Amino acid sequence: CGESYLYCPSASSKPLPIEVGHYGTGGEFAADIGNDPTRFRTSQAICPPGFYCQSGLKHKCPAGTFGETEGLVETHCSGLCPRGFFCPENSVKPLPCSPGSYSTGGAAECTSCEIPLTVSMQSKYSMCSEF
Repeated sequence: CGESYLYCPSASSKPLPIEVGHYGTGGEFAADIGNDPTRFRTSQAICPPGFYCQSGLKHKCPAGTFGETEGLVETHCSGLCPRGFFCPENSVKPLPCSPGSYSTGGAAECTSCEIPLTVSMQSKYSMCSEF
């Protein structure tokens, strides 16, 4: 059918471009016939939340980002994970850090405050909340 950004619907006389924010689906897969599966796409689908799509291919949103809506095309998906939250790879929504941990913007995971027990609770809160 052609490159990854093309698909070939049945009964079509020529390849059609995959729409922006979509990826190619259907057809035979590489394991079945020993070829590149992108060359045998027969349809397209909108990119789901947690993914971005470029050139007809679907990619997971990278760690530290989240993909809240469908049809995303940028590698940063919907944006960087906000401060106080973390976003593992393929996140749809930012997840809050648990008490006693923090994150700065774009974090894939939260960091423990790890403040010694000799520090007062008020000081711990102040130190950890500054991040």
